[in-house]
Amino acid sequence: MAAALLGPHFDLHGGGLDLKFPHHENEIAQSCAACDGPFVNLWAHNGFVTLDNEKMSKSLGNFFTVRELLPRLRHPEVLRAFLLASHYRGPINYSQVQLLQADAALTRLYTALRGIEDQAQAGIAASTRLRPDSRYSLRALRRRWMMTSIRRTRWRRCRDWRASSMRRAPRARRPRSPHWPHSCAGLPACSVCCSCRPNSGSGWHRSSRSRAPSWQPTAPAH
Repeated sequence: MAAALLGPHFDLHGGGLDLKFPHHENEIAQSCAACDGPFVNLWAHNGFVTLDNEKMSKSLGNFFTVRELLPRLRHPEVLRAFLLASHYRGPINYSQVQLLQADAALTRLYTALRGIEDQAQAGIAASTRLRPDSRYSLRALRRRWMMTSIRRTRWRRCRDWRASSMRRAPRARRPRSPHWPHSCAGLPACSVCCSCRPNSGSGWHRSSRSRAPSWQPTAPAH
């Protein structure tokens, strides 16, 4: 039948998931053997249609046609929106609640698109009325955007330069005494540390190494 109506080779062949094997497998084998060539390019297997979560079939008697369903709907597009709301390979659960939800979604869509053609025409007419020397022309807007970008870049560079110039260099640590933390008792007088000075506390001496000490060590009493 397919070869008589569509030819020995065509693009798309559809059917239910339950017909994938063995019906379509046998059809491919028979057609390729009879016509000596490829049969179909693409196969599309749709999901089952259920009625209140029950499989719709003639044997159960829970089926109806599209002609019987259209008089119950507000518009035929409601049925189209209901069918397009699910993937073609997934199951479709037909119920009155699902139809009402599809009708509400379709109403929201048409409400959002209401008057959009008039607004588009008004926008096109307004854009054609703009003069080339207008401040809202494309060239003027591009120039304003470039000047804004240049000012922003200069401001950022100035900010980074100020931040880098205000950074303080780390403070150098003072050199420690060669005898620190031990005292200099019994050693020659040291001009750096003060621990060898008589009656002096611990701390750093302010005189430099090259300067001679302003005091002399006293001899121990016998």
